[in-house]
Amino acid sequence: MKKKLKFLIIIVSVVLLIGVSMRYFYTISSSKNWSSTKSDLEGKGFNFNFRDIIPSTVPDEKNFALANILKEKELKILNKPKSRISAPVITFSYEENQEFINFLDFQECFRSDGVENWNQPEEAGDPIDDVLIVINDVEKDLKLLEVAINERPLYNSNLDYKIQGAFIEAWNQSASSQLVHMNAQWWFLLRSHVLLKKGDSINAFKDVGRALFLTECFKNDPRLVVQTLRLSMLKSLLSPIWEGLAKGKWNIEQLEEIQKKLSSINIIEGISKGLNFDRHNLNQVHSYFRELAKQDTGAYRSGLISYGVPIQSIKSMRWFYISPLTFVNNSQSQSNKIYFKYIREGFDKLERRIYPEKLKELDQYLEENKFHPFNLISSLMMPSTSIMIRAGTVQVMLDHAYIASAIEAYKLRKGEYPKDLASLAIQLPKDVFSGQSYRYENDGNGLYFISSEGCDQNSDKKEIIDLQHSGKKIKTKKSNLVWHYPTSP
Repeated sequence: MKKKLKFLIIIVSVVLLIGVSMRYFYTISSSKNWSSTKSDLEGKGFNFNFRDIIPSTVPDEKNFALANILKEKELKILNKPKSRISAPVITFSYEENQEFINFLDFQECFRSDGVENWNQPEEAGDPIDDVLIVINDVEKDLKLLEVAINERPLYNSNLDYKIQGAFIEAWNQSASSQLVHMNAQWWFLLRSHVLLKKGDSINAFKDVGRALFLTECFKNDPRLVVQTLRLSMLKSLLSPIWEGLAKGKWNIEQLEEIQKKLSSINIIEGISKGLNFDRHNLNQVHSYFRELAKQDTGAYRSGLISYGVPIQSIKSMRWFYISPLTFVNNSQSQSNKIYFKYIREGFDKLERRIYPEKLKELDQYLEENKFHPFNLISSLMMPSTSIMIRAGTVQVMLDHAYIASAIEAYKLRKGEYPKDLASLAIQLPKDVFSGQSYRYENDGNGLYFISSEGCDQNSDKKEIIDLQHSGKKIKTKKSNLVWHYPTSP
């Protein structure tokens, strides 16, 4: 009996020893794996100190973020009409366009918000005239904003980025200051459209420049949510630019200034900053769980579940609870490898390129492996690759506007549209999605198109553009990204 008990004790001891040894082995090997991955990615240019991507400070007296007018939250221009219906969106789109801007929508918006609030006449008049009444009503506030822009040409939000638990604090900070910019931009763009209708292209162009300033205040912001808002603001900016081009309202100097401004905008670089900041947050999450695992395995498990890991995924992780550090180290290693593939292979910020096929491969990989233990946290935190496609599309829009500006300037000089883009004799941007030259078609009858293959380059479906002029309406069949409008006079 004693021999059997002794033998049993030996067996249990050996099993425990093997278990402890395996746990120790896997923990050590996972730590080496993370160290090796980090060292390798640092050698390839990845930075692991989030403070290195925080925007540089600017002098307070030149910082637009500190302008007193931005603190006046009751100003109408900082709060778009609080109507029962949503305030009309000013934006550019390749979709069907009836008019460059529908002033009737704005008139209805102001009236539904209260005729007394916007100094509207008792009976609705001409939509443009009624909107002009509103513009004149807020003229004083717009002037204050213009002065602030002129006096404070720099921008830094002066946020205090710091680690708070599992996140870098500014990661989920309210975007209220960005919304203030969007609201102020809305008024400048609306006034720009009104001025174009009234034939004042000089002041309309100045408002476009102010709207661009409000947008590009955020070009160095590292947060992805802010870069996404910047995308929307850039699309809005194109609306009056597009109308001015279509109606031949811009002179050569203005067209050259549009080219200069648009050529300096690199949306892909901005989104890159946002993705990198997301990666820093992902690393902070792992650091947070690593500290929990070192202190108390139970606290680690509770922290992971409370973070939002799906129950079905928790079941697949049950063996990794034996060694939480193994999971954390391997998860962090895998997450950074995925981000490297995402950021370095999915797009090129220097060449302003998007590689749709690489992004599709990543989407497919994440979908097929989302419940693998080492992919769980990155699957929860990593943004959809659709944000890159959206960024690429807006960059294409800006490139098209740049090329259209050059084409319209050529027409003012030569009296006709160029036969091909080479005739412009300037360096032109390449297609964001293909890396090839943008396509240009001049039908010889005063109509031309600039197009991109878009993100579905390998699609066999090639739709034909059909422009039908009916009064003020322009109906188009949706195709790949095609810039068009009625021929300018």
